[in-house]
Amino acid sequence: NYQFKHAPYEYSTRYNMISVARIGPDNRLYFAIMYSKSIYTLDTKTGKVEDMGWYLPTDRYSPDENRHGIFGMDFDNKGVLWYAVTSLNNYESNVEHGIPASLFRWDIARGGKPEWAGILGTPERGGAWISEVSIYKKDNILYAANSNHSLDGPGLIGIDLNIFEPTMKNMTEPLTDKYFDPTDPGYIESNTFIH
Repeated sequence: NYQFKHAPYEYSTRYNMISVARIGPDNRLYFAIMYSKSIYTLDTKTGKVEDMGWYLPTDRYSPDENRHGIFGMDFDNKGVLWYAVTSLNNYESNVEHGIPASLFRWDIARGGKPEWAGILGTPERGGAWISEVSIYKKDNILYAANSNHSLDGPGLIGIDLNIFEPTMKNMTEPLTDKYFDPTDPGYIESNTFIH
């Protein structure tokens, strides 16, 4: 009978479905609820549910969003949680345009705080809708499935966390992916196709 928090923003539909779940380094089940503000844990031995807190280091992901959520997350070989936040802005009164998904890092099981790790993807191909994140523990490689870049095929993003993590604060390359430019003809075609 646990009631999960709901973050409606300007989007009034309430969801109570689990969007993703993973076993953490402390053997608790970590999970997110669609468009909720928190990551939760379930201790399967005691049945205790705990709200671990807001998964963003800021109040909102994007000033133009009307909701966001986590649909892919996993723990690396050090027990740190990595997750992608996908954001939407499809208000009834305006046509949706792309907001790039970002990667976050949170040493959640040891009391850390969420950290922004950058836009997920490459400058030429930003992640739009991330449907899954999985980490191959042996080599600490993060894989993210990018399932909605609209008119072209899905993408698979691979990140070697051993190389990326020490340098993630040094990011300097801007996103040049035209999917996220609302004035680009390809974006306009994509937007029309979606709706």
